Amino acid sequence: MKWSDSRTWGVDLPPVDGNLVYVPPGMTLLIDQNTPQLAGIAVQNGTLIFSNDTDLVVKAGFITLIGGRFLAGTEADPYHRQLTFIMYGNYYGSQQPMFGNKGIGCMECKFSMYGIPRNPTWTTIAATINPGDTTFTVSQDVDWQVGE
Repeated sequence: MKWSDSRTWGVDLPPVDGNLVYVPPGMTLLIDQNTPQLAGIAVQNGTLIFSNDTDLVVKAGFITLIGGRFLAGTEADPYHRQLTFIMYGNYYGSQQPMFGNKGIGCMECKFSMYGIPRNPTWTTIAATINPGDTTFTVSQDVDWQVGE
């Protein structure tokens, strides 16, 4: 089922700001467009897949998976688009048991994200970064791209 397909939502309208999206057992939901600012996404033995056809912004108070799968790219076909998660909430907001808020929680699930391989995958900062700096220096050459 595609997020952008009205049939995914049955007789309901597609989700709007403040809604909670539930992915039930056995359902696969392909997120193929930006989401509204959701209260959360709850997955129970279902699957969330993120489309590799466009840049995506997912806005939610939480994303919780109990069983199921969370997939963005594969080792054979890495995710090559921009995938941004904006998590909303505050200290006094609703909390998910064991996970809190403003996060992605995975219990007994498969969480798999493959991006474009980079070499090296990490390095150290070579000099102090001061407040207001817009650049920094790392200790070795990297093939990272701006915005990654």
